[in-house]
Amino acid sequence: MGPVTLQELVRFARASAPGSLLAEASTFGAQAELEAAQQRALYNPVVQVSLGARSQARSTGLEAQVGVSQQIEVGGERKRRISAAEQGAREAESGREGRLWVVEVEVRRLYRLVTVFEELVKLSAQAASAADSLAAATQEKVEAGEEPPLVAELSRARAALLTAKVRETTALRDAVLGQLAAASGWPGESPLVLRAVDDHPVAPPDTTKLVHRALRQNRDRATLEAGISRAVANRRLEKREAWPEPTIGVNYAREAGVANSRAANVVLGTLSVPIPSFSRNQASRARARAAERSSEAALLAFERGVPGKVAAAAARVRGALERIDALDEVASLRDGRQLVALNEAFDAGEVELLEVLQTLEQVIEARTALLEAKVEYINAAAALELVVGAEFGPEEDTP
Repeated sequence: MGPVTLQELVRFARASAPGSLLAEASTFGAQAELEAAQQRALYNPVVQVSLGARSQARSTGLEAQVGVSQQIEVGGERKRRISAAEQGAREAESGREGRLWVVEVEVRRLYRLVTVFEELVKLSAQAASAADSLAAATQEKVEAGEEPPLVAELSRARAALLTAKVRETTALRDAVLGQLAAASGWPGESPLVLRAVDDHPVAPPDTTKLVHRALRQNRDRATLEAGISRAVANRRLEKREAWPEPTIGVNYAREAGVANSRAANVVLGTLSVPIPSFSRNQASRARARAAERSSEAALLAFERGVPGKVAAAAARVRGALERIDALDEVASLRDGRQLVALNEAFDAGEVELLEVLQTLEQVIEARTALLEAKVEYINAAAALELVVGAEFGPEEDTP
């Protein structure tokens, strides 16, 4: 399998990631409730058979009764039960979309982190190569008697440290790549190879616009709204279930004939209705009202917390961008050309070894700081996307 783009991996993760599978499984219960609510009758019919003997005036005859009864729902109870189950399914589906969004954001975050660590591996390798060249040039000068042996030892020590740095950054990249494979559900038998992505950091839009987008698009808010609809439907259902459910039926009786009388056939219709004098579903109705108020409070709390969460995440993104812009200038040696020029100047005797080593140290520090700023930007951007519920782009692209 060839290199995978970010978009291809996101589509794969939405179908195969562990989080995606759990998100799909979270809807099974609601689907089962909806299927159960759609059955035509909630209660089974009851058949009652009675057999006996009637004795009178030294005469005995066989007497039998057969009855069929059915408890029924009236007043739209089945319709309300289906409505409550449909709202529950809608809430579960909204929750599924929220979980899929978390998976998608996490995959994008890890993908971008891998690309950053890949860049750091290349830059560290350039610095290590420059240090090796410097060590070789220093050894030649020591052998020619132009430098003391201690200088060669310092050069080799610096080269060894930079080689270790390459191995460290390579291990970090491989670790993040493993996390990406786990988060996306990538099969273990196929190595995950990423295609290079030109993903430049962008500044988030105005905070006010981001807050409006979050209140419209955040998956958690949609789930909370669906939860309120489900709670309202449940409250209406519980209120309706306080009504009595009548039982209708028909009875056939054969009365035995005794004392020279003929047997009689009797057919009766029956109706029984419970009297709601004590039990009127009070407990379930109270719980349904409490669940509705709790759902409304949860939505209100979410809406009041969104502006602060968006502002904090956007501030982190902007702060990381400012660091990246500042460090891009400081870390201008990342293409390796100035390191080569520095080595050539050392070979020509134009600069001292100490100056070269100090410059290499500054390059490493600048690159490390730039990496940290990029990692902070990627993590902050992911946090902002989770709150907003969508990817953010440049200011002019956001309504």
